[in-house]
Amino acid sequence: MFDPDCPDLLKKESRNVPLTVTIGLVAAAIICIIDYIFYGVLAKDLIVYPGMREMPDMTHMIIGYIIAGLLFSSIYALWWCPITFENRWKKGCYFGALLAIIIFLPRAFFNSALFEGWKLSTGLIQTAYQVVQFALVGYIIGEMYNKFGRKNTPSTPK
Repeated sequence: MFDPDCPDLLKKESRNVPLTVTIGLVAAAIICIIDYIFYGVLAKDLIVYPGMREMPDMTHMIIGYIIAGLLFSSIYALWWCPITFENRWKKGCYFGALLAIIIFLPRAFFNSALFEGWKLSTGLIQTAYQVVQFALVGYIIGEMYNKFGRKNTPSTPK
């Protein structure tokens, strides 16, 4: 899956851990804000899950967002290559949408198969939402890596 034009992706000296962590925390905040707008405002009455709490445990929510943001940023950092994609925002959107499809589409079917009262249509609506959300986060992360990442590598286009 790695691009042959970017053989340095797994080398230790090409990693920028502080940048990846910073971008991961930004991604966590963006995912949290978008979730609040979607679940807390727009789809408040549309998406109801069986057994869902009125108010979530915020400690677990914040930890979950941080984990999601750090994983999103870390996986993107391994996958990103500055010389192979002229439209980096498209690469970020593609990455985010693909990641959401891999995670949420099967989950919609599994949940509808496993839980009584869980509607497949609700899971598919959520999957569509997550694809858009992750594409947006991928775009932002792609732009951040483009602006702040690997500026001193010889393969970075000017």
